[in-house]
Amino acid sequence: MKKILKISTIFAFGMLLIATNSFALEKRSKRKPKGKPEVLAPYTGPGAELYQQYPKEMRVLRYAVSNSREVQSNKFSKQFQNALFNSYVAQADRILNTRDYRSLSPRDREEAQFSKSALEKLELEEDRVDELSDRVRGHLTRLESRVFRIRRRVSLELISWQSEATLVGPFENTGLLTTNLGFCPGFGVSYENRFWALSADFNGIYGTGGVSAVQGLVTYQQSNVPAFGAKMAFGAAKVVASSGSELGIRGSVLFIKQNLTEPPTSGYSIEQDKALTATLSLFSRWRLGRYYFQTDFGRHIGRSATIYSFGLGYIL
Repeated sequence: MKKILKISTIFAFGMLLIATNSFALEKRSKRKPKGKPEVLAPYTGPGAELYQQYPKEMRVLRYAVSNSREVQSNKFSKQFQNALFNSYVAQADRILNTRDYRSLSPRDREEAQFSKSALEKLELEEDRVDELSDRVRGHLTRLESRVFRIRRRVSLELISWQSEATLVGPFENTGLLTTNLGFCPGFGVSYENRFWALSADFNGIYGTGGVSAVQGLVTYQQSNVPAFGAKMAFGAAKVVASSGSELGIRGSVLFIKQNLTEPPTSGYSIEQDKALTATLSLFSRWRLGRYYFQTDFGRHIGRSATIYSFGLGYIL
């Protein structure tokens, strides 16, 4: 009986050791191997034939480029290095022969950048790679600078403008010039690239003005007369700085309502000009990041009245 109990104990102990070893082996098998580079997914874009022909070399090179690791060029076959260089030449030629920036996909630019970086890692044809790279970079910059983009803006201007009226008397008429000062909040849209900018601005106007004139023995004077209205402006400008600052001309249409009081003296009256007027002006926008300072100097078309404004704006 003791012998049987001893054999059973040994057998149970042996089974426990086997189970423990199996669990440890299974746990170790699930651990990620240490010291091995990350395996990147196969590339499927332009130039994917290199991955099909040289999968091992491309995986190693992609890992080195992605993680800024050094490589030994003698570890890569001459056939692969020549194929990589020829691929970069073909990619560069495609970019250099493109005349529209939008016809190049982000993948095209990424592929060319990867090939350049890979060739630099291999220190292959360094002079030719640098020369091609400079040409590609310059060409992409020129193409991108021609692309028109839409920008939206909000602004607040301090505006001063003059409006004309006539003091009609029994013997003669006297021209009146009302000088107004007010605020002009609004928003605008620009269609621009790095060379030119077309813009449209829509603003509200609120201010006050005064006028004074003497005709014979009659003195006509008004002050703090409310005025309100709207302004719609369309401009064309040349971009004069790398920041995007502009200098140009624009035409505006103003609708401003302002009612001058009739003179109390019998025989005298006020004839006000039309509320709808047009102006032509020189304007500028000086940018500092998304903010800009704006100026506008002009005059009413067909009249002697002037208009000018200063303001701040923000590009959305």
